[in-house]
Amino acid sequence: MHEDIAMISNMIEAGASGYILKRSNMNDILEAVRVVAEHGKYLGRDVQSILMDNLGSRESGNELPADAPASLTSREKEILKLIAKELSNEEIANKLFISERTVETHRRNIFTKTKTKSIVGLIKYAIKYGFVSQDNDQAKSGR
Repeated sequence: MHEDIAMISNMIEAGASGYILKRSNMNDILEAVRVVAEHGKYLGRDVQSILMDNLGSRESGNELPADAPASLTSREKEILKLIAKELSNEEIANKLFISERTVETHRRNIFTKTKTKSIVGLIKYAIKYGFVSQDNDQAKSGR
């Protein structure tokens, strides 16, 4: 489902038998189910491309430094900014016209990708890597 290389790697390392993206067509989905049902392994073409591109960048020495920020999607960045403004899942869902459950999923993915365990840790991370500005957020909230 997720296009993030870290998420794909984590799923494969956790023992996933297959991985396809949310945008996969019905033929790819059926093929994935058939292969996995026969005790095989299946990676969608897009996933294979993501893995190959990442492998190529590692071999060429373009690997991200250990302290580089997580690769968040634009939606995750948007949600992170709203979390930093102290909006609840319900408020974020209403503002972005998505379900509260979708917000929860994005929030969980953000915590996983940033390797943070609490809101405080997440906000510190967001400030450190420039996802949110400490000065701008304080000015907006009247602090």
